[in-house]
Amino acid sequence: MDYEKLEYNGTRFYKKKGKYDNLDHLKDYDGQLFIIHGSFDRMILPEVSRNLFDALDLEDKKYLLIEGAGHDNLWSFSDFIRTLGDVL
Repeated sequence: MDYEKLEYNGTRFYKKKGKYDNLDHLKDYDGQLFIIHGSFDRMILPEVSRNLFDALDLEDKKYLLIEGAGHDNLWSFSDFIRTLGDVL
C-alpha cells in the first residue's frame, strides 16, 4: 500500500493514498445519519460533508454546522456539547 506522510497541528500521521469515496461506502446504508461539521474546518471542507449529506437518500438524517469550529476543536463549542447530550 502507498501512504502519504502528513502533519497537522504538530501531529504526524499517514494517509492511504487514493480517493476514499464516502458515498460509495454508504450507498446501501439505511440507518440514521447525523453529520456534525465545523464551519472553519480546513482539513475536510464543510462542503464535502454537506454534499455527502445531500446525496444520501435517507429518511432519518440531520446535519449540523458548528459556526466557528475547525477540524479538531468541536469540543470547545457549546452547540456541539449540547447536541451530543441531546443525541446520546
